[in-house]
Amino acid sequence: MIVPIVLFTLMVGVNQSREGSAGRVGGKVFGYYLTSSALAIMVGLAVATLFSPGSGMTLDENASFSVPENPGGRRYAAEYSAG
Repeated sequence: MIVPIVLFTLMVGVNQSREGSAGRVGGKVFGYYLTSSALAIMVGLAVATLFSPGSGMTLDENASFSVPENPGGRRYAAEYSAG
């Protein structure tokens, strides 16, 4: 949710500037946005490579789980939809 807010804030700022400088400022804003996005991606990849998340986890092939029944079942769904 942060990226769209930042992008639209920058777009509104460019839109409210003078007409003559809008193209130049828009180009700078777009370049800054691309540069900061690329930097964030590189930092994220570097941190993930450095720490190797999930490397110590193992999956047991014989593991099982049980799902409990819905205590209300169909009766609850019918009462809820009937309003």
